[in-house]
Amino acid sequence: DIFVNGESVAFFGLENAGVTETFSFTSNDSNISIEDVRIEFVNDLFDASRGIDRNVQVFEFRVIDGDTGQVESARTTDANVLTSGIFANGGITQGFGAGGFIASGFNGNGFVEIRNGGGGGDSGASSISADPNFQAAEDTFGFNPAVGPGDRIATVTFGGNVVQVVGSNGAPLSSFGGNGSVDLDDLLGLGSQFDLTVSDLEFFNDGSILVTGFTEETGAGAVFGQGPSLPVIAKLNPNGTLDGSFTQQGFLNGTFLQLIDNGSPVQTVIDPSGRILVYGTNVADQSAAFNPDGSEPTNFVVSRLNADGTIDSSFGNNGNAFILGSSFPDSDFFGPSGEVVGIDVLDNGQIIFAFTYTGFGADGPVQTLVVSRLGDNGSVDQSFANNGFFVRTLGTSSSDPLFQLTSSGGTAIVFDAAGEEAAILLLNAGGDLVEDVDLPLASDVLLDGTSTASATPTGLAIDQAGNIVVTSFRTTNGGFTSLPSTVQRILPSGQLDTGFGINGGAIFDFTGTHDAIFDSQDRLIVAGSDRTRFLFS
Repeated sequence: DIFVNGESVAFFGLENAGVTETFSFTSNDSNISIEDVRIEFVNDLFDASRGIDRNVQVFEFRVIDGDTGQVESARTTDANVLTSGIFANGGITQGFGAGGFIASGFNGNGFVEIRNGGGGGDSGASSISADPNFQAAEDTFGFNPAVGPGDRIATVTFGGNVVQVVGSNGAPLSSFGGNGSVDLDDLLGLGSQFDLTVSDLEFFNDGSILVTGFTEETGAGAVFGQGPSLPVIAKLNPNGTLDGSFTQQGFLNGTFLQLIDNGSPVQTVIDPSGRILVYGTNVADQSAAFNPDGSEPTNFVVSRLNADGTIDSSFGNNGNAFILGSSFPDSDFFGPSGEVVGIDVLDNGQIIFAFTYTGFGADGPVQTLVVSRLGDNGSVDQSFANNGFFVRTLGTSSSDPLFQLTSSGGTAIVFDAAGEEAAILLLNAGGDLVEDVDLPLASDVLLDGTSTASATPTGLAIDQAGNIVVTSFRTTNGGFTSLPSTVQRILPSGQLDTGFGINGGAIFDFTGTHDAIFDSQDRLIVAGSDRTRFLFS
């Protein structure tokens, strides 16, 4: 079906399998541009050997000026062409992947159009496309991407203990470690009795990297839950070596902070003055020396280090600010536990952080989201939200919520609670809720007709204009069949940005998204996986 400016103008049927056919339509409109054209098809056949939605291959479409003979041409292998499936030999894989990714018996429909055109009627203009200059190889990337000077990208490879850095073109940065990577187990020499997992990466302005993680004891101690989980913070020079000026050995390990037996990954952020904020949990079955209230099952701790790794004693109680598990409204649960969600710092030094608190209420398990703000001295800012805390009940259980500061100093939280739709919460700078929007905002952005699929938000990023991007992992058949992941863009007002992708969204060519971040040029970097493939776009 051929559309010009959103209006169907011609329909053709394909009868001969394996034969290339050409169709044409003549219009009296002399102002048609190739950007006004959209080709849609219904795929009525299924060939398991080639994958669903691979039977129809659109190779090229043209607009020819009948008066001048001028030709505008677009091939599906061109960088400016948007497709919802694999249409050409050599494999464009946007939209649908191999047949195994799609639910059994699903006959997908597809489309082709120019990415940045104004055609397609309700489809809108497309403003998402893969960067052809980004040449990252597969099977080398993992999670927790961070962007540093020159838009270089640091990630942690799958397994959690190798840091890799690539340049803005996606190629390994040869000046960092061994051809772009550093094995932290070897670099730190923590010993074979410990497993190190990196949970966060941050760049300093000079290109050095702050690596944050935690160690767990291997062997019987880990099996029986006897081994402690302790934080590790290391500073790497831009070339991947340890920065010896950081605590005189390059890293901190053990109980240097009050994150004793930390049960969740530690997160860090570097404030405008170069100080390091460290965020984690403190479990109450430790001595009073490490816990301000031993009756609390879980406390949350924000600690501040100077740029050289020493404790900043001017912050909180000798460098540590404790947020007691019972200090926020509606926190009276039986047997509660807590998980860190995120932390960031404003230009004025105020610290915004979020966590979840889960316990048993009168009607069963309850998971609560809490957002709070600390002043520069580490005290809870009572003017924020309700006496210092924004509290939202999520339900019985939830995937890990996602946290990000907005360009106006507010907060964006994305969550997916059991039995509820995924949603994005937008708080203003004062901690008040201004938008509560269900996701996905429009089912027709899912392009492949699977709007009933279960979607779990996996990445949250905000560009310099304040637009919010959410990536989601999708499944059908009760979670057994993975679908290509989606990305949507939401305006600061909470409305869907229909100028992004196709009516506000797009589909990646891989099934799992893990994280998203913008670089200095507002290019969106997405880490994802496809079965055993790990790749970036």
